Amino acid sequence: AGRTGPGHCYRVYSSAVFNDQFDQFEPPEILTTPIDSTVLSMKAMGIRNVLSFPFPTPPPTTTMDAALETLTALGAVKDNKNGHITSLGHAMAAFPLSPRFSRMLVLAPQRKCMRYVITMVASFACENIFLPEPPTPPKDDDDDGGDDGCDDDDDDD
Repeated sequence: AGRTGPGHCYRVYSSAVFNDQFDQFEPPEILTTPIDSTVLSMKAMGIRNVLSFPFPTPPPTTTMDAALETLTALGAVKDNKNGHITSLGHAMAAFPLSPRFSRMLVLAPQRKCMRYVITMVASFACENIFLPEPPTPPKDDDDDGGDDGCDDDDDDD
C-alpha cells in the first residue's frame, strides 16, 4: 500500500539510492519460494504435466524438477515427470502445509504418534516459536527491602 493522493513522502534513504539500488518491482513469489506444495496441488487438480503449465512467470525448470523429485521421494507422485498422484499424495494435498509436514501428519496415526507429530509440525511450520525475554529492569543498589508501593498482601484486614 502506498500513497494514492497528494502529500509528502519521507524515506529513510535518499531518492538517488531509491532510484539506483532498488528494483522497480519485487520478483514474483513463485520465483522466490519453494514450490513443492504448488506442484502437489496442481497434481491433485489433475494437471499431469506441470512442466508445460502456462505460468504467467514460469519458475526455472530446475526448481520444478527439484519439486517433482521431492514429491516422488515423499511418495506423493509415482513418476517425477508426467506421473500420477498417489493416494498418499491426495491426502497430503489436503493440508495447507509443506508436503514434508503433510506427510508427517498423514502417516502419524499409523505410527501412533499423532500428538508428537502435531507438536513438531506446529513448531516447524511457524517462523519463530521462541519469543525473546523482555529486558529485566536494573536493580537499585539502595533497595532496603521495604515497602515498594505494591500491595502483595492478599489479606482483606
